[in-house]
Amino acid sequence: MLLRARPLHEKARNYFGRSYANAIHASLKMSQGLLGEAIDDLRRALRELDVEGPGGIMAGGVVAAPLGEALYERNEIDEAERVITDYLPLIQQQCIVDPLCSGVVTLARIARLKGKPEYAQELYEYLIDSGHKYGLSRLVDCGRAELVREAVLQGDISTAERRFGALGSEARLPTESQLIYSSGELEVQRITYIRLLVHKGSHAEARAMIQSEIRTATVKHRVRRLIRLKTLLAISLEMDGQLGHARRVMMEAVALAAPARMYRIFLDEGPAAIRMLNHLANDNFTHDPDWAVDDVARYVKLLVKAAEGGASEEIAISDPDEEEATALARPHENLTPREIDILHFLAKGHSNKDLADRLAVSQNTVKFHLRNVLPSWVSAIACRRFRRPDISN
Repeated sequence: MLLRARPLHEKARNYFGRSYANAIHASLKMSQGLLGEAIDDLRRALRELDVEGPGGIMAGGVVAAPLGEALYERNEIDEAERVITDYLPLIQQQCIVDPLCSGVVTLARIARLKGKPEYAQELYEYLIDSGHKYGLSRLVDCGRAELVREAVLQGDISTAERRFGALGSEARLPTESQLIYSSGELEVQRITYIRLLVHKGSHAEARAMIQSEIRTATVKHRVRRLIRLKTLLAISLEMDGQLGHARRVMMEAVALAAPARMYRIFLDEGPAAIRMLNHLANDNFTHDPDWAVDDVARYVKLLVKAAEGGASEEIAISDPDEEEATALARPHENLTPREIDILHFLAKGHSNKDLADRLAVSQNTVKFHLRNVLPSWVSAIACRRFRRPDISN
């Protein structure tokens, strides 16, 4: 249906409708575990919107929110924060539930990671207040579910139970017959309750719910949700002393996530999940020589490294001269006319404000184009050759 809708939106030059359809399509891909495809599609949609869209168009928010969420899942924290922050005023102004939930929750989780708990709290309260103000119960539930999650992972079960009591009864119900919105795929419906049961030690009840949800997620190809459920099941089994079974289930979860290189789905479950990943790595590397050359093994090593605060992906070290030659030889036919204009003025040393004034666009749009046309390897070469304006400002 979404693929049928796209040409209709294009024919009508309905940029908002096309952007919303692109965002929903990408959310479906994320749900199926196709994270890389989702990121590529959303980047392309945002780029097309900036290049083709008329001035003052407000459709960017519905694309930027899921893009930020997807980048965050890949542990590309700074890029996720930039994308969402640049478009946050639009996301807030539109007050569409799914972009607002995913964008604000992602930004709040990033704030927590960066040691800004007060800002995270403000964002959750903003969601709840906005939900009450506009009569949008899903906004309220989204904010409250995050507050429950935080209390659980901090080990404050009494506060988590009190906060959970404010959630609607839907959070306890099976999702087999429910419509699951993209913003609530990982939380709100049942996951929040299951996590609370696991960490308070109600393992039998939690595992009964998890098994039911696993069946539904499997049938409906909700791979991302399935990974979360298996991770919670592994944590429950490990807490209950069933170590062998726990590690087998965790291996299943990791194997599902490895092709898409998901990170936060594990790391956001806190110390219990990280402990499981460490056990998995240590046990398999010690007892299974073949594990050392397995792609899943490499992924586990990257997860453990990311949990310790290291880079998520391994960075290849190349010869600077080879890097420069490759960069200069790379074709430029994919640049848009707008991007070529920006590079032309950039080479003359103009600031971002100058670029925005000359091209009659916002500074946020200039930053977006610069991030598209100046990837890290070009930036490194540029820094060696001449001093260029600071694109972060």
